[in-house]
Amino acid sequence: MLDLGTPPPTRPRERILPMINVAFLLLIMVVMLAEFTAPAPFDVIPPESAREDRAGREMVLFIRADGAMNFRGVAGEETVFAKLAAICGSAGCGPDAVLSIKADQDLSGVVFARVLGRLQSVGFDRVEIVTVLP
Repeated sequence: MLDLGTPPPTRPRERILPMINVAFLLLIMVVMLAEFTAPAPFDVIPPESAREDRAGREMVLFIRADGAMNFRGVAGEETVFAKLAAICGSAGCGPDAVLSIKADQDLSGVVFARVLGRLQSVGFDRVEIVTVLP
């Protein structure tokens, strides 16, 4: 005998909305916590060294093989050094301020020495040269 009075058994409904909310919250956290760096203003091939350098510096001065400079989106030697001088101020940068120099391996030593002299005159006592492993 067939009983028509009882409904057929049903599966419990899966709730997908909370899973979507969790996925979006994870996506938002990844985007907020990710460190985005500005792209390099031009290609520079750093010199090779026996030791790998520390990455992630905030202040990076880019110098091309022809001597063109860029610092935080500012191009041109005079404007770059004006910005660097503004960062250091009249009191100098102090021992904790480290400027990383990402110079092309074909940069002339004379140009590099002149840049180092100007950096010292605007207040940078510590500079690091970015290198790559061979």
